[in-house]
Amino acid sequence: MISFDADIYSNVLKYLVWHGTKVPEIVLDKRTSAYNKGRVFIHGASEITANAYKKQFQTDLAGFLRARSVEMKRGGSMFLVCLGRTSMDPTDQCGAGLLFGTHFQDAWDDLVQEVIIIITQHFYSFFLFELWWAHYKE
Repeated sequence: MISFDADIYSNVLKYLVWHGTKVPEIVLDKRTSAYNKGRVFIHGASEITANAYKKQFQTDLAGFLRARSVEMKRGGSMFLVCLGRTSMDPTDQCGAGLLFGTHFQDAWDDLVQEVIIIITQHFYSFFLFELWWAHYKE
C-alpha cells in the first residue's frame, strides 16, 4: 500500500520534471534569428523565437501526455490545469503568463546583477526553462 505522502511526493516530482522541459536549441544559438538574447521568457521576442517555443511546447506536452497515459488505470481520469492566453500572437504571453514570466526574468536578472551566481554561457543555457501559455486554438 502506498502512503498518502508518497503519492503527494510522486505527483510533485512529476510536476517538477514536467517543468524541466527543454529549451529549443535554436533560441540558444547566437548565430540564428531565433536567438532569445539570454532571456528566460518570450514575451516580446521575435516570431521565429516564439514558434521555436511553440513547437517545443507541443512536443513536450505530447510526451508528457503519452507518459501519463501509461500510468493511468483504464477508465481513470486526469486533472490538468493549463494556463492560456487571449492573443493568437505567440510573442504576446499576456495575462498570467506575462505576470509570471516577467517575475522569472526579473529574478534571474537580479541574481546575475548581484553576482549571486557565477555565470557562463553554458551554465546560463543549462538553467533556462520553458514558459509557454498556449492559446486554445493551438
